[in-house]
Order: sequence, then structure tokens, then C-alpha cells
Amino acid sequence: MIILFLITQFPSGKPKAKVDETKPKENLGQTVMALLKNHNFTYGMFTLFMYVGLQVSVWSFTIRLALNLDHSINERTSSNFVIGSYVAFFVGRIIADYLMKKIPHLKVLLWYSVLGFIAIGYMMIDRSFNGVYVAILVSGLMGPGYATIYTETLGFIEDAHQTETAGAMLVMMVVGGGVWPAIQGWFADITGSMTISFAVHFLTFGAIIIYAYHYIKHPFDGLAKEKEVKQ
Repeated sequence: MIILFLITQFPSGKPKAKVDETKPKENLGQTVMALLKNHNFTYGMFTLFMYVGLQVSVWSFTIRLALNLDHSINERTSSNFVIGSYVAFFVGRIIADYLMKKIPHLKVLLWYSVLGFIAIGYMMIDRSFNGVYVAILVSGLMGPGYATIYTETLGFIEDAHQTETAGAMLVMMVVGGGVWPAIQGWFADITGSMTISFAVHFLTFGAIIIYAYHYIKHPFDGLAKEKEVKQ
């Protein structure tokens, strides 16, 4: 896939931000290095890495959690809980979209993540089958995550020439979906408890909470900035 992207000429999109045509264009290496020096952008990358890890891990282990907590059910029955998780995610996203019309995006993300953090805490205290329903609730609380973090992080890019590369680098953070399930699986092995393994998401939710809280007063707001650029 990397080779195909390197040799394929894609149409160039129109950047939203104003491009300074007098500024010499950077090559890919220079752009990447400049972006990595942008601490706000790199923390956004890290947060997206944590978010995708959270999402994939919870969805990966919901069936296993149900099977471990109730030995009377089989995989076919427990798969219904994953379907419930997808429905919860969709509903959570719809509610978040509605709230974002009235409340700043990062505030919605912050409160969703705080509730997710509390939900994981409840799972650690009550290690009954209720943990499966908590996992479904957590799926709903992941609703505004990816789109909000992605959009807000792109807002830290001042040079419009860097936007395409920045977007690609953010998309690559889906690699978190390959790392965090392995970490949670390892933690489940050493603790002997699938329920306790969900404690790793104190870290993933915690990273999102810090991001949202830290940048909640940042002047960037997707719609506001777009209007400013047009003016």
C-alpha cells in the first residue's frame, strides 16, 4: 500500500487555510520534521493513537469479557454484546453531534471521556457481569473521539502546505489499534482477569481527558477558524 501511494498521482485538494505562494515549498522530509517539532500537533497524534487503541481494544475484548463472566453463554450469544456496542457507539456519536451544536467540541469530548474514565472505575469495583454492559456504555462514550481529535489537531497547523501531510500522519495513528489490544491481552494474562485488564483504559481515557482539558481554551474552533480565513 505504501508503494502504491508513492507512485500514484492523486488530485490535489484545495486547502482551507490561506496559502502563502511566496514561501518556498518543503519536501516531504522537511514537512514531517516541521510537524514533529510542533508539540501541539504531536500530542494530538499521541492522543489519536490512544483513542484508536481504546476503541479497538474495547470492541476486541467485549466478547471475551462476556464469556469469562458467564460460562453458560457461547460465542454466538456473546457476539450480540458487540452489536450492542456498535449501536451504542452510533447513538453516542449522534448525541455528541447534537451537543456540539450548542457546546464547544472539546467540552463534549472532555465530559464523554470523564464519564468513560468513571465507567472503567466502576468496572474495577463491580466485577460482575455488569462489566459487559459497562463496556457497551464505554463504546457509546467513544462516539465523538476520532473526528474531534483529528479536526482539532489539524487546527494547530499554521502552514497550509503542511495540512495534507499532517492529515496523513494523523490517520496513521490507527496503529494504536494494533498496539493497545496486545497490551490489554498481556495485562489480562498476567492478572488472570479479563475485567481487570480493562484498567489499561485509565491510560487511554486519561490521555484524551488531558488533551481536551488542556486545549479547551485554545482559540481554534473548526467553524470559527474557517469563517476567519474566509474573511
